[in-house]
Amino acid sequence: MRITVAVSGLLAIGCCLTFGQTTKTPSFDVASVKPVTSAAGDRQPIDFRVQPGGRLTITNLRLKVIIREAFGVKDYQIAGGPAWMDTDRFDIAAKAEGDPTRQQMMTMLQALLADRFHLMVHRETKEGNIYALAVAKNGPKFKPSSADETYVRLPKYTSGPAWGELHDRRPEGLHGAVR
Repeated sequence: MRITVAVSGLLAIGCCLTFGQTTKTPSFDVASVKPVTSAAGDRQPIDFRVQPGGRLTITNLRLKVIIREAFGVKDYQIAGGPAWMDTDRFDIAAKAEGDPTRQQMMTMLQALLADRFHLMVHRETKEGNIYALAVAKNGPKFKPSSADETYVRLPKYTSGPAWGELHDRRPEGLHGAVR
C-alpha cells in the first residue's frame, strides 16, 4: 500500500513538472518581411522557395497565398481577415539554423506570421453542400464519338473587330485537335 502511494505521488509530481514546461516554438534565426510597392509588384515575378540550408525566399506574394502555403490549406478554407490580405504583396527572406525539413520550415513560417502580422488562427469544421455523380436508373446514356465529331472549338486570334470569334479546328487542321 505504501509503495503504491509513493509511486502515485512521484507520478503526480512528474506530470506537474512535465506539463509545467513550455516548449519553444521553432523560429527563424533571421527574417526580413517587406511590403512590395504596387508599381514594382506588377513587374516582379512571384516566387515561393524552400531551399536547402534552411533558407526561405518568398517574392511578391499576397498574404493570403503565404498563409495558404504555411498552413497547407486551400483558398476556400481561409475565412476572415482584413481586405488587404487579398491585395497587398510581400517579400520574405528568412534563414533557419541547420537544414530543417519543409514541414519544419512551414511551422517556422506560421510563427513568423503570428509575430509580424499578429496572425491568430483557429480551426473549425463547417458543413457544406456536396455533389454526387450517380448513374441513372437505366444506366449511362453515352454514345461513342464518330471520326467527324473529334474537334475542339478554339478562339481565333485576329487583330480585326471579330477578335475572339470561335472557329472549328478539325483534326486535319491546326491547333487543338483531339485524337
